[in-house]
Order: sequence, then C-alpha cells, then structure tokens
Amino acid sequence: MRAVSKLNRFLLKPMQSGLLGLILFFSLILLMKVLSSWIYGDERVSVETDDFLLSLVGFVLLFFVQFLSNFNSDRQLPE
Repeated sequence: MRAVSKLNRFLLKPMQSGLLGLILFFSLILLMKVLSSWIYGDERVSVETDDFLLSLVGFVLLFFVQFLSNFNSDRQLPE
C-alpha cells in the first residue's frame, strides 16, 4: 500500500469525519441555545468557549470511529 493511500486512510478520512462530528455537535448546541432563548424570551444567544470545547467531543468520537474502522476492515472475518 502506498504512503499516500495510508495517509489518506488513516489521517485524512478520520479528520474529515472528526470535522463533521465537530460541526454536528456545535450545530446541535447552537440550535438548543437558540430554541431555549426563544422559549424563555432571552434576546441574546451567547456562544462560549465551553460550547466549542464540548463540540470537540464530537470530533474525537467520529475521528476514532473512522480511525478504528480502518483496522477492522483489514481483518478477514471467518465464513
């Protein structure tokens, strides 16, 4: 297997998945903040550092799911 292919498989694809997880978690947090401000009548929605740090959980989760699935796909399952 070429080095570029390994780089793509073990780093770039997991990074893309992680970025997707970060965006999904951050969007969900932002949506919940907007809905709660709408329900409770707050005029401002504030995004704090903790919201971004919590979104990093989505990055880590999807990064490792994609990264570890590479090792599972290499193994031949018995028939």
